[in-house]
Amino acid sequence: MPEPATDRILPKRAVVALTSLSATTIWRLVQKGDFPRPSKISPGRVGWSASAVQEWMAQRMAKGI
Repeated sequence: MPEPATDRILPKRAVVALTSLSATTIWRLVQKGDFPRPSKISPGRVGWSASAVQEWMAQRMAKGI
């Protein structure tokens, strides 16, 4: 796992583009505990760890989902 200082924070639109999931689907998966939770960056702004999203994608692909 990369060090936190080198890990990028992705905004919602980047996560949507990277995963091909809609923003609504991402939020539903987060609520169910099936997708990495975003971190609060500032008031009204959240972002996802790029490594966490990539790891989630790799796990899904390994399972054939």
